[in-house]
Amino acid sequence: MGVNAYPENVTADVAGNKNLELNMLRYFHYSIPTASLVLSSSATGAFVLTVLVVTLLTVSTTSLQNYRSFVLGLI
Repeated sequence: MGVNAYPENVTADVAGNKNLELNMLRYFHYSIPTASLVLSSSATGAFVLTVLVVTLLTVSTTSLQNYRSFVLGLI
């Protein structure tokens, strides 16, 4: 906790309410909403799965092309 250096009635919010003098800075711990956590986790999982599939297909295609070149080279 920290000390607030602003005296009373120095500033106002958008509605025109004057601030009250505070001796202590108060804050709240923020927790991520469950829906947001599920959505971001599933999107990340889908991205990782896509990368793995693309990598596997790239390696397979490259292997088949190399095999074809090898077989055609023997003929």
